Amino acid sequence: TAIDKVTFQCLESTPKLTLAGANNGSVYAFSSTSYACVFTLVLGKTPVQAMVPLADEGRTVGVGTKDGFVRLYDVHDEEATPSKLVTTAGGGTVININLLDEATDNDSDVLVNSVRSLNWQPSTKRLLVGTILSHLYAVNLALTTGEKPSAR
Repeated sequence: TAIDKVTFQCLESTPKLTLAGANNGSVYAFSSTSYACVFTLVLGKTPVQAMVPLADEGRTVGVGTKDGFVRLYDVHDEEATPSKLVTTAGGGTVININLLDEATDNDSDVLVNSVRSLNWQPSTKRLLVGTILSHLYAVNLALTTGEKPSAR
C-alpha cells in the first residue's frame, strides 16, 4: 500500500489495529503486532477528519469526513476486508450531518458542515459529533436493535 504521499489527519486504535485517517479520503489500518498495513478503506477524495472506536471492544469504528458524513465500519478482523455495518436500519451506516443543520440548503449540493471530532458514549449508545460550525450533535446509534439512528 502506497502511503508515502498522504498526511494522516487522525489516529485511533482498537485492540488489534491502529487506524490512520488521511487527507486523501482513506483510512489505513495497521496491525498492532506487526505494524504492517493490513487493509485500506477508500472512502472517496474527502479528507478523513475524525475517527472513534464504538463498543464491541473495537469491532466497529466511526469515521467522520470533511464533507459532513459519518460512516460506520466493521473492522474486527485484520485478515478480512472491512465492511459497512449492516445492523442498523434506514441507512444507518452513513449519517449525513449536513441534513441535521439549519444552514444547509437541502435542495443544493453545497455541504456547509465538516465533521471535526467524534466521541462514543457507551452508556447511552450515542455518538457525539462536533463540526466546524461549532455544532454538537448526539446521534443515537442502535447498533444491536436495528432501530434507525436519530439525532438531537
